[in-house]
Amino acid sequence: MQSYWFLSQYAYNNAHKVSRDLLKGVFEQTEKKLMETITVAREIKVRASYIFSASLFLLSVCLACFIIQNLHDSQNDFLQLVLLFSSLVLLFTTVLSAIAIAPPKIYGTGSEPRHTLNRNVVDAESQMTTFLLNECNDYQFRIDHNKKINDRNIFFVSMAQYLLLIIPLSMVVSWFLY
Repeated sequence: MQSYWFLSQYAYNNAHKVSRDLLKGVFEQTEKKLMETITVAREIKVRASYIFSASLFLLSVCLACFIIQNLHDSQNDFLQLVLLFSSLVLLFTTVLSAIAIAPPKIYGTGSEPRHTLNRNVVDAESQMTTFLLNECNDYQFRIDHNKKINDRNIFFVSMAQYLLLIIPLSMVVSWFLY
């Protein structure tokens, strides 16, 4: 099994020296940290869903206004430019938030029994030590994976939020371009 952190490498090499109480403490802390990454992932998804809904609604409104503007043969180029710029910004916002809504798999807590039971270890004490070592190592991998996904999604949600803040500036930009 590949080692992802220092304690596990030490523990695998010196399993007879590591106390079960230490391993239980490490396991409890890694489980708490993994739960934290899961909670953060849920919060990011909720925030991205709100941004997605708002930007999709505003995009629909902008496009509807743009179509209505063109149907009435009005020659208000300023309004058309504002609507076009706002629509483009909203389109990018919608795409960024959609990416954050549908992230890759987030790992949860717990393991399947087929992955945790080790038939090679006969001694009950060694079995518990090996189990805790493997779970701690596996949880560390899950924490790292979840953090990477959360960081990526935080970036997309932040960019979407900044783009939403740019929309009021579209009038100013359009005024100067007009």
